[in-house]
Amino acid sequence: MIVALYDQLMRIESSPVTELNSRGGGRDVDGPEAGWRSSIAWWRRQRSISIRISHARCELLRRLDRRAEAAAAYRSALALVTLAAERTLQRRLRRLDS
Repeated sequence: MIVALYDQLMRIESSPVTELNSRGGGRDVDGPEAGWRSSIAWWRRQRSISIRISHARCELLRRLDRRAEAAAAYRSALALVTLAAERTLQRRLRRLDS
């Protein structure tokens, strides 16, 4: 049911986060290893990784008990938190300047 609902959402509003969550729905149905196989190629195609996408990757690696990879992913995600905040502040500043 979760996968079917995400499929409908993808038809209405497709986005990288929606697609990743759709794959996550399959992960919950078929297990974390299936979610990993489904997601790995998708992650490699992304030009930029948002904090939400990075967090989902961390959690999946943690659930797979890939401790070293999960730790590295969490470290990368921490760097994105700062970058995401900086981008948000810069975007808001540009709006004020225009």
